[in-house]
Amino acid sequence: MTARVSKRLGLLVAAGLVSAALAAALWRSRWPAYGGKPLPFWFKQLPILSVNEPSARITYQLPVYKGSLGVPGPSVRDYRKAVSAIRAIGTNSLPFLIHKLERHPIRSRPAKLAQRYAGNWPLIGEFFPSERIMAIEEAQTVAGLIALCPLPPDTVLKLQTLSLDFKGETWSMAGDVLRANDDPGVLRDALSLYE
Repeated sequence: MTARVSKRLGLLVAAGLVSAALAAALWRSRWPAYGGKPLPFWFKQLPILSVNEPSARITYQLPVYKGSLGVPGPSVRDYRKAVSAIRAIGTNSLPFLIHKLERHPIRSRPAKLAQRYAGNWPLIGEFFPSERIMAIEEAQTVAGLIALCPLPPDTVLKLQTLSLDFKGETWSMAGDVLRANDDPGVLRDALSLYE
């Protein structure tokens, strides 16, 4: 690669990053807020919920990886605030949560390069999340959706559709949310620590 081509490529990448930052700033401003903070902020504070086996109740786990670069993640108190914020935002948070649940990892070569070389940059992580980050976000989505139970019929229908798509973990998590929506005992047990 000549110096001229590499300079053009560098300028193109810089212009793309500036455009992406501007788009992200405009995109984030459209989310509902609670306590002066937007929905994505509260989403990142949600606990990670998972199911150990199909017959088990939904259980909570404190995340092993939540912070970045050695910064500790949210505490149980932060989880409580986040669950309360999601409930206060209400059904306005459903499109965001459903989007997080139905995302699939991007497997293109440029996306993998972005993850590899700039994965710790918040903007790159937003647009090209690693599979690990996506798994954490899916588990947080379960917490957000369970906090909003009972869910509206159109959301239940969407979750039923997702629970029949056997790709990745999404189908299992959608089924867990549907089970919590139908069984108040599961709902009570899943978030009792955070209320």
